[in-house]
This record gives sequence, structure tokens and C-alpha cells, in this order.
Amino acid sequence: MSPIIGITNSIKNNVLNILKERKEASSFIGLRHGEVPWDILKKYRNNPDWSYEDWESFSDIQIRTNKILNLFSSHPNGSRILVFSHASIIRSIVINILLPNVIPWQYFDLTEKMKIKPCWISNIEYSMGNFEETYSWKLLTWMS
Repeated sequence: MSPIIGITNSIKNNVLNILKERKEASSFIGLRHGEVPWDILKKYRNNPDWSYEDWESFSDIQIRTNKILNLFSSHPNGSRILVFSHASIIRSIVINILLPNVIPWQYFDLTEKMKIKPCWISNIEYSMGNFEETYSWKLLTWMS
């Protein structure tokens, strides 16, 4: 893994931990699509705190996504941050920029519609627009 320059090991480990892939249920490893208990997942996924076994709940994902956005916004204005991560966490970041108060059914509906291909780039910015009174996140480009 390439080193993250200019930060301590404890900060680096925290960054790597919050940018990791979404935790799926361990019992799903090696299952074929048709073997996953989709009926159970669909029935309960709108409960923000529900989790199947060791799967990350919606609330867990939201907490982690907010930590990521807070970390990004803590850098000085004009900073450029290059992040490599997995599709699920990138989708979560983009959804939370577009819908800051997203609820589970909206989130899961969008995750099924937002396809991400390997090595595509999304560009976000934390700035204050001409008619805004506070800084906010903007999605500048999606999958270019």
C-alpha cells in the first residue's frame, strides 16, 4: 500500500478504517446471488438500526459517511484530497451530499440505481455558493 504522506500512523489507520468497503454479512461469502436471503433483507432494511448478523446497518453506514465528510471538510479551503475507495462507500458519500437527511428506503433505492465502474472519478467540493450562508458539499462531476 502506498504511504499517506504528512499524517501520523494513527490518523492514517483511522482514515483507512472509515474508507473500507461496506461490511456485508459473513455468512454471504461464497453464496450465489439466488442463495442470499433477499426476502429477509428487503423486509427489514428500512429499519435504520437493523443488521443481518455482522452486516453494517444503515445507521452504521451513515455514521461512517459523516466521519468521512467531516474529515474532508476539516482541511483548509482549497485543499485537494484524492481518495481511493470501494463503490459502496463512494455511493454513500454521494447520496449524503445529494440528500443530507436521507432515510433508509431512499438510500437503498439509490444504491441499487447508482452503478459505479472501476476507476471512474467523482469530484466533490466543500464550498459556499453565492446564495449560501454556510459551507456545504457539492457534487461537481459524477463518474467521469
